[in-house]
Amino acid sequence: MNPINTTNTTFLRIQAIVKADFLLRFRRTSTLLLFVVMCGLAYLVLPDPTSGRTFMKTGSQRVFYSSDAVAVGTVAQFSGIFIALFGFYMLGSTIRRDVDTRTGFVLAATSMRSWEYIAGKFVGNIVFLLALTVGYVAAMMIMYLMRGEEALKPFVFLKIYFLCSFPSIIFVSVMAIVFETIPFLAGKIGNVVYFFVWAAIMTVPAAMGDTDRVRDDEKEQKPIQVLKNEVSWVSYLDATGLAYCIGQVKEQTGSNNFSMGNSPFDASKPPVYMGSIGVPAKWVLPRFVSTVFAMPLLLIALAAFHRFDPVRLKASARQDRRNIIAALNIWLKPISKAVQSLWAVVGVIPVRWTFARSVAAEALMTLSLYPVSIIVWIAITGASLLTPSDSFHGAVLPIIFCVLTVLLADIAIRERSKGMTALLFTTPLLRIHFVWWKFASALVLTFVFLAIPLCRLLLLNVSEGASLAIGGIFLTACAVGMGVMTGTTKTFIGLTMMFFYVVMDSHGQPPEFDFAGWYGTATTSVRGMYLLLTSGVLLVAQVVYAWRLRQRF
Repeated sequence: MNPINTTNTTFLRIQAIVKADFLLRFRRTSTLLLFVVMCGLAYLVLPDPTSGRTFMKTGSQRVFYSSDAVAVGTVAQFSGIFIALFGFYMLGSTIRRDVDTRTGFVLAATSMRSWEYIAGKFVGNIVFLLALTVGYVAAMMIMYLMRGEEALKPFVFLKIYFLCSFPSIIFVSVMAIVFETIPFLAGKIGNVVYFFVWAAIMTVPAAMGDTDRVRDDEKEQKPIQVLKNEVSWVSYLDATGLAYCIGQVKEQTGSNNFSMGNSPFDASKPPVYMGSIGVPAKWVLPRFVSTVFAMPLLLIALAAFHRFDPVRLKASARQDRRNIIAALNIWLKPISKAVQSLWAVVGVIPVRWTFARSVAAEALMTLSLYPVSIIVWIAITGASLLTPSDSFHGAVLPIIFCVLTVLLADIAIRERSKGMTALLFTTPLLRIHFVWWKFASALVLTFVFLAIPLCRLLLLNVSEGASLAIGGIFLTACAVGMGVMTGTTKTFIGLTMMFFYVVMDSHGQPPEFDFAGWYGTATTSVRGMYLLLTSGVLLVAQVVYAWRLRQRF
């Protein structure tokens, strides 16, 4: 066979996969909404300095709004949070979609090689994230035209965003495929695991240490000293570009005391001007290595790829023993049988109370499907009773909410993922009141896990107990609402884990972050705010569900 023709055929196959993924993603209404959200983020990330807030400051002085400063100050948040975290959840289920639509079985019957399919999905992920990046850069430049303090330099924006975001795009594109091809990482457990992977790569810049620190002496008004921007070995694993951004800011401002992100500043002090930000020769190799270091993991994805083999797909669907959670559930089957004895409770509920019987049955079904949750509940109960007060709020309560996140993530999409929706909808009342049925069932599970901690807090402080109860209701509403609206667990797990990260990092300040009484700083207005948010999430979920129901019937 002519090697040139073979190469052309391979290229055409990969191109077809990339094109199909691109068209599928960009024909969705959700993608258009995503671009609208990014425009809103650009508005928030680059505040008007006349409002008393800035995108970056050193000490209490804001940084001058130049193209270089705005680009390096905003790309860190975009690359580190939007691409590295949310990008993973946006790319998820691309292989699973081919299974559900039966497209994968058609592809497997052709002469397409497995590595061509993996390569096509990998390039498709890159193209999608690059398109989002270009859209965000365009929105940021528009905002700069409105709020910048000198002429716009488009090439500076493109250069810095590419330098920092492209390694993050490659990393996320690789991880999305690897996690989806490995059976025990393909579900909601993998979604949680990736969050901790993301948290680890976000700490890389911090691992560079606080070397070469210069003390800022504002009283003596010393001239800016240039800090040595040494390249640490961890800079070679800096997929998000944060280490590069931090290094450049330290070198330009001569200070370690700076912050990136929307924050207040002292308007009585002059702004700090940052000069041109380039790509020093010592940073070329670290940025290149940061771009390619994750790519060998595609070999693991290739080895684990099922190529739509029905036998391997069924094994994955059964959650075989390679999945440690599934293995625990198998070993704990006797506990599951003990839970089944509680089904007698359903029989006690009067027959005419059909909704209450359905709620109890759904809650018991969840516990029966995941008997490991019973062991976790016992451990949580013991910890809630024995943990000292100073550790109870900041340690036990976050763990409980992380467990609830995993347990509740798929409760609203269970029937859809198992192909049981049509059977469920033969029950008219459940079809009409689906959102409220799922919410009530999930709420029962939530308060089963929160019962002991809630009693403990109520005995100590009624306000903190109320915050915990409201936080549990809010989490439950988000699990059901996001599941109904998106049809996947990734949105809920990704946003929730990110929210928990922010809450724990804030230590309850401002009080608006203390949604569940973890730090005891929430006020009555904060509790009211989360009740309103809960109502809003459920209302939007009901509207979306009712609209889809009318479309279907």
